[in-house]
Amino acid sequence: MHHKPWGMNHCHPTKKVVYPTKYCVNNNFTYEEVDHIHPTHTTVVNNHHVENKHFFPYSNSVVNTGSESSVAFPPYPAPAPVTPPVTGPMPGPGLVPNVNTAGPAPFPGAPGMGTPFRKK
Repeated sequence: MHHKPWGMNHCHPTKKVVYPTKYCVNNNFTYEEVDHIHPTHTTVVNNHHVENKHFFPYSNSVVNTGSESSVAFPPYPAPAPVTPPVTGPMPGPGLVPNVNTAGPAPFPGAPGMGTPFRKK
């Protein structure tokens, strides 16, 4: 059997239909590293707070006072004091007379106790 060349017919030539070109893409990739630097800084702030407390100590004291009054009933003036009588002769210069008073004197030579010095 004998073969005919492709596209050939005995009677007529073979018709051909041509389509638009189909484009294909082959992607090739390469790998590259790029460093992106984002700096960060931390500042430590030490805060010190002083709370001043004010105290106001308070003390209290009590003072008791007193007073006194004397009222005479009936309200008339008191009589003038009576001068004790002098007995015996009058002493000389520098001597105390012998004065009689009611009640004993607390020490020698006081009124009513006689004279501390006697004439001879």
